[in-house]
Amino acid sequence: MFASLSILGLYEYNEDIFANLHLPEGVDADILIPEICTECSDFALLYPDYDFMKMLIGVWSTKEQRIWEAMVESTEFEYNPIENFDRYENISRSITSSATGSSTSSGSVSEQSNGTSTGSQTAFNSDSFKDTNKSTSQGSGSTTTQGSDSAQQSGTGTETVSTHLHGNIGVTTAEQMIAGYREISNFSVYDFIVQSFKDRFCVQVY
Repeated sequence: MFASLSILGLYEYNEDIFANLHLPEGVDADILIPEICTECSDFALLYPDYDFMKMLIGVWSTKEQRIWEAMVESTEFEYNPIENFDRYENISRSITSSATGSSTSSGSVSEQSNGTSTGSQTAFNSDSFKDTNKSTSQGSGSTTTQGSDSAQQSGTGTETVSTHLHGNIGVTTAEQMIAGYREISNFSVYDFIVQSFKDRFCVQVY
């Protein structure tokens, strides 16, 4: 098999063979392109024509773009690897309150008065005073006051309760979840794209 018929041969002929390659954010072309050339160097291309292959790489990468984005996102999730239950709840309740109050007051005041007044004067030829008139007065009275007052208050509001429930509900043991996490950690987006390239463009016969 000639190197010129592999992707490595076309890349050595002209590095612009990957000029139309579209990659999602987080995938570095300087890492991916050498990986493709290395992993696929032993396989002949289905389309060894340079110009046609360059165009097909652009079409293929555009078509697979959303899948690669999902693969990148799956490696960036934050979670506890030994928990399999994680639920958030927000509960809102309407609250109505009311209050009523009243007061009554009453009172009375009584008054009573007694008095005597006397008038006196002196004679023309005497310096001593003599009574000339005398009067007596007497009175009484009362005042009564009474009043009442009432008040009422009401209001409405909303109460929100947030809960976060998480942990292991026992379906899978912590050891099994750790083993699964290790398997996931071995996933490589670069290997995934290289395999996609190999399946799409290479004749996988040694």
